Amino acid sequence: MPKIAETRGATSADFEFAWNLYAKTVRPLIEPHIMSERNEPWIEGNEQTRFSAIWDPARAMVITCEGSPIGWLSVAESDDAVLLENFYIEVDFRNQGLGTAILEWLCGRHKKRPITTTIITGSPSRSLYERAGFVETQRVGFQTVMQLT
Repeated sequence: MPKIAETRGATSADFEFAWNLYAKTVRPLIEPHIMSERNEPWIEGNEQTRFSAIWDPARAMVITCEGSPIGWLSVAESDDAVLLENFYIEVDFRNQGLGTAILEWLCGRHKKRPITTTIITGSPSRSLYERAGFVETQRVGFQTVMQLT
């Protein structure tokens, strides 16, 4: 039987889960860039402080499977556009269709507005977005901006 992913609103109590997943996912991709741009390695405390500035439970949803958290995403909406700010799934739950299902659900909710996301250039998540119809619109530093119109 296939696994089913669900979402629920995030709370401040989800901070540690969100931070740990963010750090595990982002660090290997971004560390070379921060080394070249800031001339410093990934420093856990510094990066957690930066993360604290972007973590907003009011815009975040926790992705669950069988009642346990397996990922999270955050979305900023305006009248004419949607920004998918963050989207992370635990490695053990990737490549099972769960991310695709959540992304399709999100796109279905916002059919009348373009959805934009930014990924770290070289991220394996690019193929997920491309399968959903996102196209690259620009590159800014080490980030690739993708949009679904």
